[in-house]
Amino acid sequence: MEPISLLYEKTKELFQLLQSAPSGEERAGFIEKINSLLEERESLIKNLPKVYNTTDKKIGAEIVSLNKEISLLLDQLFNDIKTDLKNVRNKKSVLNKYANQLISGDGMFVDKRK
Repeated sequence: MEPISLLYEKTKELFQLLQSAPSGEERAGFIEKINSLLEERESLIKNLPKVYNTTDKKIGAEIVSLNKEISLLLDQLFNDIKTDLKNVRNKKSVLNKYANQLISGDGMFVDKRK
């Protein structure tokens, strides 16, 4: 199979994988798959020929359009991960405040109303 066709297949595979992005705990394996596909694509891009025929140019145009969509999906995944990390930090902060309050308190309830 020609290098441009292999690149197209890997690009399509990456695009389909990104469309079914899981959330939560399943994301770690998913990110590893994405990284391996990106590395395979990078090596295929380095081995592309310098001269293309008309068929290769059509395939190249499809790859470029898929790359734009892949870029958007990767940005969305990145933003989801950032949001999850922010939520984890907030939960950790709240739990620490609550734990510190329990440790420093003497167990006495003070009613502030008169």
